[in-house]
Amino acid sequence: MSLKVSGPGTPLPPVRRPDGALPEVASLTADRIGITRPSRPLPPPKPRSPWDRIVAWWQGLGRQIETLGLADRTAQVRPVHPLPGGLDRTPLLQSNHPEILRDKGIALSTLPWPGEVHLKQPQSGAFGIFAHHNNRSGRTLQQSILLQNPGDKPVSVTIRTRAVYTTPEAPYRDRRQDIVTDPRGSEASGPGDATASAVLRQWIEDRPVTLVIPPGGFLPLSTKGVPQGAEITSRLDLETDGPVHAAVVFSEANTPKDDVVAQLGAGRRLPPNPGDKPPTPPGAPGPIIFGRVAGIQEGRAWQGTLTQGAPETFDLTDSPAEKGFLLIGKATNTLGTDQDQAAPLPHRYADAAFRSHGNYGVLYDLGVPLRNPTARAQRVAFHLDTPTPAPGLSRAFRGTLAFTWTDADGKERTRYVNVNQRAGEDGSQPLVSLDLPPGTVRSVQVRFVYPANATPPHVLRIANTPA
Repeated sequence: MSLKVSGPGTPLPPVRRPDGALPEVASLTADRIGITRPSRPLPPPKPRSPWDRIVAWWQGLGRQIETLGLADRTAQVRPVHPLPGGLDRTPLLQSNHPEILRDKGIALSTLPWPGEVHLKQPQSGAFGIFAHHNNRSGRTLQQSILLQNPGDKPVSVTIRTRAVYTTPEAPYRDRRQDIVTDPRGSEASGPGDATASAVLRQWIEDRPVTLVIPPGGFLPLSTKGVPQGAEITSRLDLETDGPVHAAVVFSEANTPKDDVVAQLGAGRRLPPNPGDKPPTPPGAPGPIIFGRVAGIQEGRAWQGTLTQGAPETFDLTDSPAEKGFLLIGKATNTLGTDQDQAAPLPHRYADAAFRSHGNYGVLYDLGVPLRNPTARAQRVAFHLDTPTPAPGLSRAFRGTLAFTWTDADGKERTRYVNVNQRAGEDGSQPLVSLDLPPGTVRSVQVRFVYPANATPPHVLRIANTPA
């Protein structure tokens, strides 16, 4: 199973089932607008006994000891290589400014209506939506994500992925183990992790759903309450057969759709955060202030092929070796590669970031065509590192990576691995290990959606040793 990211501005192809058949596409007509596939619920946490609490405390103490340096888990200094490939040109609507909600208002709107709050940019074909906000308004708010059909003909919208989680639905559950196999998505920690994990699985496993928006109509893609003190993270991948406009709006709890549309017409944007600073313009001297992201970025997916020793394959060596590739390089830290992977925002609010410096919500789809030209069997291990220390940071990465390969028996396998890692740490435990006999060629696909609340950059490290 190999997800292929298509060319600039073009839709991603349907995900094929293991048997080669395309998934069915359900069709909902105008009379059922707003009925969408719900987010996959996370398994409820198991009740913890007093013994479980003691064990959790002990493990947490062990983590603190590691952080203080009494146990050596710090990242080693290694050469890091630029990540091959690049971003596609598919739009990804970004709503993260302001991140802290103080009141109701419009977070993002591409509608063609008057006023600076509306970016007046229609979307057609393939595009995505990413939103991450934190409610500090003192009351429950409602987030609504809507599409509008501005034309005089119906528009079909295919929802390829859709995941929306709040903190109560996906609480932070940091653990001592850096890496755990997570076949069902039960190990997610926080709404950013849960949302990215669900979207990744939907790309690989789930079926798309098609809805129809009547002329001039609005389609609610998601409507969810956000309690005071809770975060909400949303990520959707859509394809349309005509132009549409999108909006992310926060209103009072239980606000009907028509009132949300009226709120859009009123044109009141979310109040700014008092602590927010204007972003640094590109090329300006001095320290860089990134700013929060709100607008339409160019680049929904990064696709590349990782190679070593040959132009088209990753050749293993007869002696132990490893090679690291930069993930989510940003302007202030590229780990010596000079590769800034941040997506540009050609359409943005005037007080928002010029680039998506963290590439939150971006799908990374990396092919690794392994080849063992040696006379001995070789073991290949994939690691994730976060080499840059950040004192006081609870976690630098809470997220899920998927590894897909074909075994020697011809069966295709996908393994989901959840990573919970602090800044300045090596991934000492492999995410996945594979043995390649002499002369074997085996392709591995590495995929993840970069989750909210992660702190880049990271390194994907591939190591081989004689088996």
